[in-house]
Amino acid sequence: MSTILILDDQQFNKMADCLPKICESMCGLICLRLVDLQYLSRMFHVIQNQLNAYTLFLPDVVAYTTTAYTSVNFIEPPPNASKHVLYPQLFDESKTIL
Repeated sequence: MSTILILDDQQFNKMADCLPKICESMCGLICLRLVDLQYLSRMFHVIQNQLNAYTLFLPDVVAYTTTAYTSVNFIEPPPNASKHVLYPQLFDESKTIL
């Protein structure tokens, strides 16, 4: 499986800026430029692949967060865990929502 592509802040913001244009275009209020459509086509493909990969890694994420829940220090993932999950970020973010 290929490496997961992570949307950086700039890509995420551009995608978020385009979503209202898509909605307006679907309602017939505006027409999207070809450049916008090409960009969105590529980004939706990237996001779809990323979500499919995350679904495959969900058991690793659940197992890791269950263990990390009780720890105050970062826990290294097991050797057989997916190399595509950003475990330090997952650890930090899990602490903010638990």
